[in-house]
Amino acid sequence: NDLDATVSPESVWYADTDGDGFGDPATSQTTCNAPGGHVPDGTDCDDTSSVTFPGAAPNDSAAACMKDADGDDWGDDTPPAGVTPGSDCNDVNAQIHQRAMWFEDADGDGFGNPQANLLICTPPEGYVLDDTDCDDSAGSAADTFPGAAPNDDAAACMKDVDGDDYGDDTPPAGVTAGTDCDDTDPEANAETMWYRDQDQDGFGDPGESQLSCSQPAGNWV
Repeated sequence: NDLDATVSPESVWYADTDGDGFGDPATSQTTCNAPGGHVPDGTDCDDTSSVTFPGAAPNDSAAACMKDADGDDWGDDTPPAGVTPGSDCNDVNAQIHQRAMWFEDADGDGFGNPQANLLICTPPEGYVLDDTDCDDSAGSAADTFPGAAPNDDAAACMKDVDGDDYGDDTPPAGVTAGTDCDDTDPEANAETMWYRDQDQDGFGDPGESQLSCSQPAGNWV
């Protein structure tokens, strides 16, 4: 075009079949004016997909040519050949992208077993993101988890069967011991010093005592 100094006869135009604004580097024409369906950019890695182009997944890379079918700005982690993989393990659901470590919660207390885990996008039923359960035995340990016995410790992983907020003082291995000497009775928890009241006047003999979770049989106060 000898009448327009801004148009060069050496311009290379790339076919943009999918209409995403990025052209196929393998299909080009050198003309003075842009042919229909052609663009000056030749960086598309998949010109059959309008959701695949450089910068499609800026949360993974602002420049790499990735596929983002669900529009969450994360790239498909298993794209077609020639497309850069991203980190989106579910590219049809914008609410799910990166894989996470999930932990089995066999006892259903909301706290997971750190020894039973899956690195997965969508977990199976019975898995949680928490990994702090010290006893995840199915069906028997739902009363054992961090914070189960706040009267002893608001954070420690303890067992509290009777629900009095005191932890069992003789729990299974791996569980933090609390101060509840009878974890089957919510009225009995920490051991108390009892004194023999032989004359039953309500005052005990300081020389005859015993520690017990509940009042011993006989005359003790």
